[in-house]
Amino acid sequence: PRRCEEAGWSDAEAEKGLLMSVVSDGASATTVRECVEKGLRALDFSDKDNERIWEAVERARVSGSLRDEMAPAQAVAAVKKEISDPGKKVLGTKVDKLELAGRDG
Repeated sequence: PRRCEEAGWSDAEAEKGLLMSVVSDGASATTVRECVEKGLRALDFSDKDNERIWEAVERARVSGSLRDEMAPAQAVAAVKKEISDPGKKVLGTKVDKLELAGRDG
């Protein structure tokens, strides 16, 4: 894992912020594409749940089900559809919470 510069900041918090922006803003596919182009991979995530969610995000983008200018509910549905078992329900709930947190800003 990368070292944190500031006390109290963690990779998991940054990961959560990235995932939140993917499911709650209108540029989901662009955000994911830019991150992938800069070398971000699922295995770079420090939190295993975030890693699995990012894998689902990447699959949704590649399949075309995650696009720019989607409503947050559509982005959430696209990502949740790509989450594989085990833990599908738990991770799906986390995706819902990420979208809600992003909306509440």
